[in-house]
Amino acid sequence: MIEVKNLHKGFGGEPVLKGISTQFKNGKTNLIIG
Repeated sequence: MIEVKNLHKGFGGEPVLKGISTQFKNGKTNLIIG
């Protein structure tokens, strides 16, 4: 399993992701669209 906690990301000074947390379970396919 992969776990992401409190992820923040921005491009060109603009915030895109603000405090995202999630878990990716083994054997599953996941997709993040933004």
